[in-house]
Parts: sequence; C-alpha cells; structure tokens
Amino acid sequence: MKNHLLLFILSFNLSAFGQPGGGGGMGIGGYYDETGRCLHCDKELEVRIFNILNEMAVSENFESTLFSLENSHSYRPSASSNQRLLICWRKDTMVVDMLGIVDENPMGYSESVERIIFKPGYYSCDRDFNSEDQRHLKWVSNNFPKFPPLPDSIPASYYRERGIGFEDRDLFDFAIQDYHQSKEYIHLFWLYDRLNQPDSAIKYISNLIDDPTNPSRSIMASFRGKVFEKQGRIKEAVNDYETYCFDPYVRFQGDREILHAETLRFYQLNDSLGAIKKLKQALDIVPEYSPQRGNHYGTSKHILYTLAKFEMQLGWKEEAFKHLRMHFERNAGNGNYDDPSIPEYLDSLIRIYKNNPDLTFAKAIARMNYRKTRYENPLDDYFEALKILSKAKKLGFPAYKFYFIQAKLYRQISYQKEVYMNKAIESVNKSISLEPDFPFSYLDRGEYMSHSGTRFTDEDIKKNWQKFTELIPKWKFETY
Repeated sequence: MKNHLLLFILSFNLSAFGQPGGGGGMGIGGYYDETGRCLHCDKELEVRIFNILNEMAVSENFESTLFSLENSHSYRPSASSNQRLLICWRKDTMVVDMLGIVDENPMGYSESVERIIFKPGYYSCDRDFNSEDQRHLKWVSNNFPKFPPLPDSIPASYYRERGIGFEDRDLFDFAIQDYHQSKEYIHLFWLYDRLNQPDSAIKYISNLIDDPTNPSRSIMASFRGKVFEKQGRIKEAVNDYETYCFDPYVRFQGDREILHAETLRFYQLNDSLGAIKKLKQALDIVPEYSPQRGNHYGTSKHILYTLAKFEMQLGWKEEAFKHLRMHFERNAGNGNYDDPSIPEYLDSLIRIYKNNPDLTFAKAIARMNYRKTRYENPLDDYFEALKILSKAKKLGFPAYKFYFIQAKLYRQISYQKEVYMNKAIESVNKSISLEPDFPFSYLDRGEYMSHSGTRFTDEDIKKNWQKFTELIPKWKFETY
C-alpha cells in the first residue's frame, strides 16, 4: 500500500547568497534514506517537477532538475514561484509542494535544502538551522494520482543540467548517461579529462572539432591541446594551440596560447626558427591599436618579449634589442610589471651592452613602470627614468619618441606635483613638431588637456582625438 503524503513548506528563510542581480530558486543537496544512504543512483527513485497554480499542476518543468528548482516561469501571474516535486521511491510516493520559492532578486538570495530524507511512511527535510530560523512544516495526508506518463520529447537541456548535478556530486556514471542523452560532448570531454581518461576525452572533443558547422571549433582545439600536452604529444598540442590562435574566422584570441605553443616548439620540438616565424605571424595579426584593451598596442608587447628572448638565445642581438625595446615601449605608462623577472632580464643585458640606444630607452620605461610594491613612492624612479631617457637621446634614439615618453613621465609626476602637467603638454608639443604624423602624441595630448582644468576647451580636446582618429589608419608602424 502506498503512503500518499503532502508536505507543505509554508515559509522559507533566505538562506544562501548568490551574485547580485541573480539568485532565486532553491537547491536540493540530495535524497537519502533513513540510514543516510544516498539515493541518487537508486533505480527505484524517480523525481518529476511540475509548476503549480492554485494547488493544481499546470505544466511539467524540464528547465529544473531533481537538484534545483527554478525561480521564474512564464505562466506565473504573480511574483510567487510554486513548484511540486512528485517523488517515488520503492512503494512510497511523496508530493512536496514548494510554495513561494524566492524569486530572482537584486541581492542574489536563494534557498537551499541539505537533504530530503525518506523514512518508513513519511518524508522529512533536513538542514542546518539556527533555532530562530526553524522552517515551518505541516504534514497533511492526501491522495494524489499516480505519476503521469513522460512526454515523448524531453528537452536535451534537462539531461544536461541533471548531468551537471550528478557530476557535482561525484556520481560520474549517471552524469555520463545524461550527457550522452543530451549529446553534450563538451561536458563528456571535461568529465573524462577530470577522470584522467584522455582517450575518451579526445574522442568526444574531436567530434566537436571535426564538425564544420561548429563555430567554436578553434576553442575546442585549445582544450584538446591541453590533453595532448599532458600525454606528452607535444607536436599535436602545438598544432591545436596554433589552430586556436590563428583561426581566421575569429579575432586573435590573445597571447597566452601562442606564447605557450611557441615555447613548446622552441624548447621541446627544437624548432627555434619555426617558433620565431609563428610569433612574427602572430604580431602581424594582433591589431596595433586596441582601444578595447585600454592601451595603444594591444597584447603584442608580451609576444615581443618572448620573441626577443628567443632571438638572444640564437645570438641575434640587434633583432633582440629592438624587440625588447618595443616590448617596453608598448607598456609605457601602464603601471607596475607583475613579473619582476622582465626588468631584471633587461638589466642583465645592459650590464653587458651599456651604450645600446634600444636597451637604454627600454630601461627608462622600465624604471618608470616597475616598482617592487604599488605603495612605494615613485617620484625617485620617475626622475631617474628622465636621466636614463636623456642618455638614450644622446645615443641617437629618435627625438620625437624621446619627447613623447618624456611627456608620459611628466604626466606621472604631475599626480604629486601639478606643475608638471604643463611640462607634459610642452613635451608632447615638441614631439608633434618633430613628427606631426605620429598619432599617439595627439591621443596623449588630448588626455593631458582634459586634466588641465579650464585652460583648454572641450573643442581643443576633441580636435586632438579627432586628429588621432584621422592619423591612426595612415601611420606605418615599426616592422618586426
């Protein structure tokens, strides 16, 4: 004989914090019998979720799973989110009506129940409560119809989300079944990789990579490359990383993968010339001006540093010095270096090649940017950088770039000594007089003017930015 019980959860206390702007709904930790045995894998456990209105089930909810209840449904005429769990285990059927589950909210509040516990003839909810936060429960006997038949078609997203719930609880066999049911090959790849089964992981990610209709094929290739690398299949890993970086249908993805790929090519595949060629190919793809990144030269500065180190190891000193200087130049005024080994590497070269103009110019910028902690007073570094910069000019470095970087140094000093803002504008004016087609001088001058109080009108500032926009497509950037 089945025991038909209705559990009304009359009120919930807000119990968990999500991210602002989301939240809502309720998570269920799991289903257990009275001995504490987890029932997630029990074939006799079945859970269905329905949306209810006026104590009637109006639709089955496949957007939720047995581990989570959603916080909003299109049929709802009010802010209340009511759902019904129809649970069958062995001979008992339980109906749990979840009334007033917290809706989406700006503070990200959500509900949680640690466990739903099956005991002979009845069920209970278990959770860590404070005494004042006891949930109000009321047990009412009722008769409900048997489980309605499943519809012919269940959305794949249901199995995907349930599979994620199984995986989160380390129920891997059940997660794999659901991922297969939903054809979620990317989740199968991640799970098999997590289980250290690389052959299976590669099999499923390759299905996605080989699909010509998949717009994310190159991203999938970078995932597969990591598995290849862990297996010691370096050549295949490098090929996959490069596929991701040089995908012609998407913008250049950044420098992390290309740097890693070419480091593997240089050191492990002993293909130094190939690595240098690929880095230069990447530099041709990275846009020289990348406003969305908030700096003048995109991400190419990181590639330039690696290129310079490779060239030094091959004895190509002039090329290495040039690329190292370009690396520092493209980072001018952008704050501290996260990696102190970069300016230290530069210092090691300057001790040997003391009067090289490229290295001296790079040293001035490194002194401007690098401090051991962000709390150090930088003024001494800035004034020392000015001295080093003057030395680079005497060694023959282009004057317009000297004044351009000098203006940046004056701008940094002006944060503590306002009078140096005038010096920054004077210096950038000299840069423009020497090279009127250099677009970044106008960009910086507009920025300096905008921080000079009322000395300059909005029209003055706007003209500089317009001039920059006009010149940037015409400027011939330094070749690699």
